[in-house]
Amino acid sequence: MTPEAHKLRNSIFFVFTFTVMLWLIKALEWAVAMDFGFLGILPRTLSGTMGIVTAPLVHGDILHLLSNTFPLLLLGISVFYFYDRIALEVFVWIYFMSGFWVWMAARDAYHIGASGLVYGLVSFLFFSGLFRRDIRSLSISLIVIFLYGGMVQGLFPTNDRISWESHMLGALAGAFCAFFYRDTKLMLSEVEEAENEGVLQPAMIGAFSSEHASRYSEMQERIDTYDALPAVWETPPAIGTALQPINLSYNYQPQARQRKVVSSGAVFGYRLNARHLTDPRYTFAGDPKKAHLKKDIPDPIRTAAA
Repeated sequence: MTPEAHKLRNSIFFVFTFTVMLWLIKALEWAVAMDFGFLGILPRTLSGTMGIVTAPLVHGDILHLLSNTFPLLLLGISVFYFYDRIALEVFVWIYFMSGFWVWMAARDAYHIGASGLVYGLVSFLFFSGLFRRDIRSLSISLIVIFLYGGMVQGLFPTNDRISWESHMLGALAGAFCAFFYRDTKLMLSEVEEAENEGVLQPAMIGAFSSEHASRYSEMQERIDTYDALPAVWETPPAIGTALQPINLSYNYQPQARQRKVVSSGAVFGYRLNARHLTDPRYTFAGDPKKAHLKKDIPDPIRTAAA
């Protein structure tokens, strides 16, 4: 299964499971011949706080449930597919934030249904394009406006039996989430791609621990100090003679200055720099602070002269 197909399957699974749960609750309501309307949000009452959790799961009739089912499926799958890195957080925030605001500010009546969640998802998809201003998000916003632009009329009190407060406050919750997550990467695949390329985006700083950062800094410091390390040349061959292997001993001394070392009656100066870290002729064993580098190699200076 390709990564795209796997991501689509996960997106469908969560939203479809949630939607099926709504239908099962409605079937249970029919089976026990009981009205679950008391599970809605009754604003500013202690018993009504339970509705913050249960109200989106309860619907008045089959038409009410149908009117929320298809938008919930389409919008939910869109959020989980295009914003998979933050989709679950956005879903939970809209779910509880809109319910709490309805409990705080709505009129005295039982408010039921998932329409507040639907308006929140629409609002999130639309405002994410405005806040992010990238081509993909803006394209999603235009599609949302084309498909669900008519939902704007649900934000106003046109019918006493319709909880327009849930619609409006759900839309506000979605806009808040879009603003809050405006700098977060859209998809997990983008984060993984950036990590593979060694790119650290501002929104990804939290993905790297301080331990990794300190190790990176330590490695950079070591590389910077390699230019100042001394080297010892032993038994160099005479100029013009056949090339002979030379033993190069490397000793790590932090903050050491370059110095000249007398060997076989002659003075030789040589500097190790970052180039040696990638030279296949040089090998390091163990911790550079404790290890020594010893490898027989031709003299690069005298090889060039020959």
